[in-house]
This record gives sequence, structure tokens and C-alpha cells, in this order.
Amino acid sequence: MEGRTATTEEIIEEGRKIWDAVLKADIDRSDEKGSEKLLKEIRDKYPDFAYSLPFVLKWIVLMKDYDPKAFKKYVNWYVKYKASTKERINFVKNQSKYLVFLFKARYPRSTPVVLRKFQDEINEKLEEEDKEFKEMAESAKKEIEDMKDEYDDLNREELYELVRKLKEEKDHPQAPTES
Repeated sequence: MEGRTATTEEIIEEGRKIWDAVLKADIDRSDEKGSEKLLKEIRDKYPDFAYSLPFVLKWIVLMKDYDPKAFKKYVNWYVKYKASTKERINFVKNQSKYLVFLFKARYPRSTPVVLRKFQDEINEKLEEEDKEFKEMAESAKKEIEDMKDEYDDLNREELYELVRKLKEEKDHPQAPTES
């Protein structure tokens, strides 16, 4: 699917393959290291899926939670409303819709009010995580800039010292020593 837009069927098929890989790996949900390793392997194997549906991928792999009918409904919904993912927060919120489809599959008699409340709670958590992530990214960026500035200052000092020594040697040449 690299380099082109995937069809709905291709996305659904990749979701199934990912779920099969999760089942085949047989990693307990409580095994965080094993699950994280599997997530990395699946991200590497399905980069387009990982890029387009990162939250969904994490949920399937880390939470071991997948329902083919819910996923199909989600993909159809996602493809239909993908244009609203231009802003990061909408992208994050749209990812949470998968959980709503899962919830509805598990509890088919849920009312729209219950589903809306469920989605609002998920979105609130995702917005908090997104905000924390942005703050961590900004902090890391500032730390890198500070390190770069410090390194640049060190390089300037070293260059200044070298130029000073060269000038000193030019102004006060030493007589060659005989061996």
C-alpha cells in the first residue's frame, strides 16, 4: 500500500492480519515489554497502517482487543470522514471512534447517550495525553537546543583559543631547537 491510497478492503485485511499476528504471538496482556516489542515489529511490517491508525494499532496490539465487524464499521466511517483529520486534535479524536465501535459491538443495546458519554470520556483522556506529549516534545526540543547552544559556545571558545595561540606564535616565534 506504500505510495498510494489503500482501499477500504485493504485496510480491513491489514487489520485482520495484524490481529492474526497478535493472536499468533500469544503475548499476555500484562506483558508490557513483550507487547511493546510486538507493537514495534507490527509497526515495521505495516508502516502505512501504523501511520494512519496509530491509536487503533496500539489498542489492537497492547490491549489485545479487536472485533472484525467493529473494525470494518470504523474503517468505513474513517474513510468517509477522513477529511476532518487535518487538525491534530481531530485526528486524535477520530482514532478514539474505534473504541466506540468496539463498545457498541460488545454492548449493542447501548443508547446514543451512553455512546456519546463513552466517547467524550475517551476524548478527554486522549486530549490530556496529547497535551502531555506536546509538553514533553517541547521540553525535549528546548533541551536539545540548549545542548546545541552549549556545544556551539564550547566550539567558539576552542576556536578563539586556537586563534589566540596561533596569533601568539606568529607574534612571538620560537627558535627551532636542534636535536
